[in-house]
Amino acid sequence: MKKNVPSFWQSNKQFREFLAYELRRSMDLFRKGAKLKDFKWAKQDTYYQNLKTHASAATIRDFVKQAYGQDFYNQVILGQGGSGPGKPNPNPKPNPNPKPGKPNPNPKPKPNPNPGPGKPSPSGDADGDGIPDGKDLCSNTPKGKPVWKSGPWIGCAGGQTKDNIDSDGDGISNNQDVCSGTAKGKAVWTFGPWIGCAGGQYPDKVFI
Repeated sequence: MKKNVPSFWQSNKQFREFLAYELRRSMDLFRKGAKLKDFKWAKQDTYYQNLKTHASAATIRDFVKQAYGQDFYNQVILGQGGSGPGKPNPNPKPNPNPKPGKPNPNPKPKPNPNPGPGKPSPSGDADGDGIPDGKDLCSNTPKGKPVWKSGPWIGCAGGQTKDNIDSDGDGISNNQDVCSGTAKGKAVWTFGPWIGCAGGQYPDKVFI
């Protein structure tokens, strides 16, 4: 379409967005299926490796990069990147050579990284992750998930989004925003499946 009817490709933004959505969705489904024992198939793994590296697929790779950019290519085709803090280390080691910084004028006591059972927090712990609600930045952690015990992601497990934080300043909190990194001042959808997305943006995760 881009090569044979370039005028349609350039003028039809909805078609380009639909194509990007379907490409992201199909690749996401492929990666999830590839991890399931019942869906393992050597040929599809070979097809995917060829898509990423073989000369015969160079045209497809170039098209995706030119049409949607390197970041989209890295995330959708290569499966790289993502958002969130990642998987927390249940046994973090202290920095042996900490760099001096500015003193905190209002120091707060460090939380106990291993709170003992049976001692209720004065502010409660609704999700039972060991972090008091008043300090917990992720209030609905699934039961049994390891979480950060300190730092800017305290109370969050890998892949969670902080509560009521609006990183891109579009008026939609991170835990609802399906398009992170919206350019400042852009009007976004405030409801529905594209909430937090501006025109031309693509959701961070596929809708399933």
